[in-house]
Amino acid sequence: LKNNFQLLISRYQVKSDSALIRQARLWDNPSFTAELGMNSWSDPKLRIGNNGQTAYSIDQVIQLAGKRSKNVALATLNADYSESSFQELMRTLRWQLHSNFTDYYFKYKTIQVLKEQQQILGRIVKAYQRADSSGSVAHADYIRLAQLQMSLKSDYLSTAGALSDLQLTLQQLLGTTSPVLPSPSEETLMAEINGELTLDGLVKKALQDRPDVRMSLLDKKTAQANYSLQK
Repeated sequence: LKNNFQLLISRYQVKSDSALIRQARLWDNPSFTAELGMNSWSDPKLRIGNNGQTAYSIDQVIQLAGKRSKNVALATLNADYSESSFQELMRTLRWQLHSNFTDYYFKYKTIQVLKEQQQILGRIVKAYQRADSSGSVAHADYIRLAQLQMSLKSDYLSTAGALSDLQLTLQQLLGTTSPVLPSPSEETLMAEINGELTLDGLVKKALQDRPDVRMSLLDKKTAQANYSLQK
C-alpha cells in the first residue's frame, strides 16, 4: 500500500474522481467582458465617460432539466467505479502475494532437502566410484547412481531458478529491494476453512463481495446515467 506503484496510481485515481463529484456540484463561473472604445485612429486614447464609448456584458450558464444533478450522479458512479477498480487491483495483488509467498516457502523447504540429499548422494557416489575402481561393485550400479546425482542436481538448479523468480516477484509486489523470507507459523499453514463450501454460497458471496462484479454493475448504471444526461 505504501510502495507498490500500481496501487498508488489507482488510489490517486480514486481521489481524482472523488474531486470531480464536488466539481460537478458547483455552478458554472460567470463570464464578464468589457469593451472600451478609442477616440480615433489619429489620437488613440481611451475615452471613458461622456466623450467615450464603453460596453460591459456578463454571461451565466444555467443548466436546465436536472442536468446538474445528472452530472453529479454520473461523477458519483465514476468515483464508485474507481473505488471498485482499486479494490479489484488490491484483491488481485493480494492473491498474487499470498500465492507467491506460499510457493516460495515450500520451494525454500524443498531446496534445503535437495541440498541435503545432494550431500548424502555425493558421499555415496564417491564410495561407489572407489569400489568400482577396485571391481567390488557392478559398474552399472555406479553409473545409475551417477545419473541420479545429475538428475538431483538438475532438480536443485531448477528449483533455485524458480526460487529466484519468486523472490523477484515478491519484491516487486511489496515495492522493496530487500530480500523477502517468508516464515509463516504452523497454525497459519494448517488453518482450516470455517464453514462448509457450497456452490450457491460461493456464488452469493461473489455477487456481494467481488469488486469486478460491482464494476460490471456500475458499468451498466453509468451507461444508463449517461444516456439520461445526453437525452
